[in-house]
Amino acid sequence: MEVLKRQLPYKCPSLALIGYCLGEMSRVQSLGETEPPAPPQGYPPQSSTKHSQIWQNAIQRYYDELGKGGIRGPAIEKDLWGIKSPVELLDQIKDLEPSDSRSSGAWVGSLRRLETVLLSLNDFAAVTAWALGMNGRVGAVVWGSIRLILNLAKPVLPEVLDMLEELRRTLPRYRTYEQELRMTESLEDALSDMYAEIIVFCARAITFFQNNPNVGRSRNAWSEFNSQFLKTIGNLRNYSRRVDEEADIIRMTREANSAEMVDVMKKLNDVKLSGGNIELPCHMIPYGLNPRFFSRAKEAAKVKEILDPRDGEDKLRVMAIYGLGGVGKTQLALHYANTSLKLYDIIAWIPSETQIKMTQALSAFARKLGLPIKDDPGEDFQASLKVRDWLNTSGRRFLLIFDNVDTIDLLLQVWPASDKGSILITTRSLSMASRHATDIMNLESFTTETGLEALYSLTGARPTADGDSALAAKDICRLLGGLPLALVQISEFIRDRSYSYEEFLPIYQSSAAKVLARGKTPIEYNHTLSTVWDLSLQKLPQESKILQNLIAFFDPDRIEERLLTNPKAGPLGASTSPNCCLLWSLGEEMGFYLDSVITILSNGFPNTWKKAGHQQGHGWASWETCSEVLPHVNWLMDLSKKHKLKAGNPELFAELIFRSGAYLWEREQPTAARSFFIYGLSLGVNRGGPTCNPAIRLLGHVALDMAQPEAALKAYYETLAARLELVESDSPEIANVYDSIACSYTEMNNVEQAFEYLEKAMRIHDAKGPQGRARTCAILAMTHLRARNPDQALEALKECWQLQNLTEDQIADSKYPKHSGDIVLLSRIQYAKGNKESALQLASRSINIRKGILGNKGPRVADSMFLVSSMLRDNQKDALAAKLLREVVDMSQGIVDMEGHLARALWALGGMEEEVGNWGEGEELRKRARAAREGIEGREGGDEDSDEGFGRLVGYMLW
Repeated sequence: MEVLKRQLPYKCPSLALIGYCLGEMSRVQSLGETEPPAPPQGYPPQSSTKHSQIWQNAIQRYYDELGKGGIRGPAIEKDLWGIKSPVELLDQIKDLEPSDSRSSGAWVGSLRRLETVLLSLNDFAAVTAWALGMNGRVGAVVWGSIRLILNLAKPVLPEVLDMLEELRRTLPRYRTYEQELRMTESLEDALSDMYAEIIVFCARAITFFQNNPNVGRSRNAWSEFNSQFLKTIGNLRNYSRRVDEEADIIRMTREANSAEMVDVMKKLNDVKLSGGNIELPCHMIPYGLNPRFFSRAKEAAKVKEILDPRDGEDKLRVMAIYGLGGVGKTQLALHYANTSLKLYDIIAWIPSETQIKMTQALSAFARKLGLPIKDDPGEDFQASLKVRDWLNTSGRRFLLIFDNVDTIDLLLQVWPASDKGSILITTRSLSMASRHATDIMNLESFTTETGLEALYSLTGARPTADGDSALAAKDICRLLGGLPLALVQISEFIRDRSYSYEEFLPIYQSSAAKVLARGKTPIEYNHTLSTVWDLSLQKLPQESKILQNLIAFFDPDRIEERLLTNPKAGPLGASTSPNCCLLWSLGEEMGFYLDSVITILSNGFPNTWKKAGHQQGHGWASWETCSEVLPHVNWLMDLSKKHKLKAGNPELFAELIFRSGAYLWEREQPTAARSFFIYGLSLGVNRGGPTCNPAIRLLGHVALDMAQPEAALKAYYETLAARLELVESDSPEIANVYDSIACSYTEMNNVEQAFEYLEKAMRIHDAKGPQGRARTCAILAMTHLRARNPDQALEALKECWQLQNLTEDQIADSKYPKHSGDIVLLSRIQYAKGNKESALQLASRSINIRKGILGNKGPRVADSMFLVSSMLRDNQKDALAAKLLREVVDMSQGIVDMEGHLARALWALGGMEEEVGNWGEGEELRKRARAAREGIEGREGGDEDSDEGFGRLVGYMLW
């Protein structure tokens, strides 16, 4: 802060009025003053009425933006207007400093960053205050807003400081202005527009952080806000450019009056073209009109609207087109050039990705213009200056197209000051596009529909609607991402080899790199898709190359920023990036990136599956996070299979896959979960070790959910044998396996064996601590119910809840999915005790509980609905019972994990129809039930055509 206090008044000596304005701002004691300070000597008087109105308009926009976010102006008046200077702002935010030492150190660093931002903002506020004829209120809005933003945005303070620093970088370059610069109306207007944009963004930020207090956990909300910020930055850059240009005009106007400048201008006017007479028009365009230019009519019209010269309206017109490599930026620029030949005397196409290409093109252009250029490579670097001078003095209409711009410095070498021409820039970078253009177009890939039309047109093959060929063509367009250059290459490949779309699709899916590498260079372009992307990737910084390689190992459609910014991800930057960043060309580097991504995903995936406690490591509280990581684990498994990749740490990879499988099991996807567990077990990790042992037990859980208790029992016994090698025989971990074994026996209706293993588990829990008895008591309740001991079952279930310090109401309100099973069990116990009305209420309640936790569909919701239907049927409420069964049928159709529920519900419906004499419909339903049963893989027991037989297709108890 001392640095700020020392530098604040006169940090920017470029404008004499800054010191005066700051002095006035510190002198003002009341922010309620309406009269602006008197101007310093030597400055012209200003219209207070005009500037007061500008000020009011800006403030009204500020309050309107607050209102959109639900914040009324008076609610923040005190916070807004109570800060007169940046020094006061820093004083007032001291109370935001965290108490712990580590966070406090980070806060001190943040204050240093903030000081730098405030220095620049204070210079800008001072100049704007004078331009608007106002006092300290101009700055007060900014300082008060920043204080509110910092107070509300503490969860994401570093990101907010990044934004403020980016905003600072857009401010005009005051230091380059001379001290005697005169304020003009144009400069005032530019400053006021920029000021309004800044305070409106501040209002937008205040409402955003006010309405999103947990923004640190919501990357989607933050991403949307960041997009708005980028638009603001783009506007500010345009306004800043106006300020700089107005300042340059003011300075140059004054300089033009000096004797030295008059002499220079006279000599420039005397310059004659040498090298012969130039023949106009003079056009240098690499390709003619492209007959295959497709579906860019709207974009072409926009370019024409912005760049076409107009009679009586001389000004330099500048436009930039940005987008992905291969999206068609160059083709759009070529199309404009070739369709505008009559509008310009001079058209020059200047490739600008490198200094060499650009200077060579300018040298050739200079020779075409007849300018004196020696046949010396060293003279190439003088060509830009000679071309620029000629354009400035010739008075001719010109069009310059700078294609594929990578750095703005190259453009500045030849950027003309003439108002007779138009400039079109193509670039891959948004920031590059906005540096020198006010009109910017983001050229996007073709939509699926447009891409299909382009593909059909280029190949000359239009399939019949909705046939296999049409579906294959749609898949091809999806894989190509709608990139026009890719469509051109692929269409030539298909046409030259006479492939159908169905024949080409599998070839591209398996060998995309080879197909693209063999693609011909289009006639109207000097690149293929591979070379375009290779050029882009080669220019990436080292860190960006590493990131690009990493992203190849993630599902491309679902990459969450938090996965890549996790501080536990490891020192990824320590590796040397390979020359080519495409996945299929990584070679030996693939192993490094595979291991890196495994580490990233492992640290991003909540690790709950090995945790002990009454919830048995259930990860329900982290389901949202798990759902974000799961697609990438699946993607990584597919890549590993396809490319035969071996992880450097197979145990870590296996555990990641097992954790993903556990999540799938919890989300009622047992078939998918089983495939994950089986793949993880195939990675060569010790099957009896601590990593695989819990996974094998979870395979047993999956089997129980799929009504396969014998397979579950086999998995549990394998788990028990391995675990006895890892821990003591009286360990709670052994008791947990006994519980699982008892569960299997109960499902098989072997209650004697179940009671035996439950007794073993109870002995261990009694010796090690009663807390572990809760789960054992729940299984004991189920076993007593199956043994037709409802009173003992109720007693065991109540003990289970007491051990968790929970009541029945708390169990029903719990979000832990297994507790919904407790309510189902209680309903069945009450029904067995004869309390049918209470049982029906509990069973009905379980439907809503399970829907609230697991969604409107799924095995457990279907099971609760079947239970209610059975109770209604016993009470002769057949219409309601049938309605529920039909809902079960509807929700089970086509879902592999619900085939047992489908078969059971169809069989029950068939029986109900037969009971009322609808024999034909009943038989049809039972025929469908048998067909559904046949589709169940791995089903156990005989295929008995009875209620009991179909009942065994679903587990006795789904927790």
